[in-house]
Amino acid sequence: MTTLRPKTMAELSLRVTNHDPFWAEFKDFLHQLNAHPTPEAVRQAPPPLAGKIPEGDRMDAYLAATALYLARRHAWDIPPWVYADNRTLHHPWFLHPAPRIRNLLIMESPPEFRERNIFVSENALETA
Repeated sequence: MTTLRPKTMAELSLRVTNHDPFWAEFKDFLHQLNAHPTPEAVRQAPPPLAGKIPEGDRMDAYLAATALYLARRHAWDIPPWVYADNRTLHHPWFLHPAPRIRNLLIMESPPEFRERNIFVSENALETA
């Protein structure tokens, strides 16, 4: 496993392609970004994960939603890659599978995630 935190989404994606766990790398990316916010973190399109890891299509859409959210939050230029067709899901995906939580996730999901058919809690991008 890599020891330094990924500084960009492209780096995160490459690490996951090389068998590092997605969620661990994603949280490390968020920690790095919170410590050093920079538009370079989301500027370059991450290599697609679809077909390379289980649920890669979901992770591709999740990264696009995250990049769009961060760009809007920090008033950065929105990277064009977030609007690619392969960065949106065709069917709804709820990060938490419990049916009783679905309504809450529908209400709480930031628009950048809902637009991509991803439903997460309002604090999905917070780090401890």
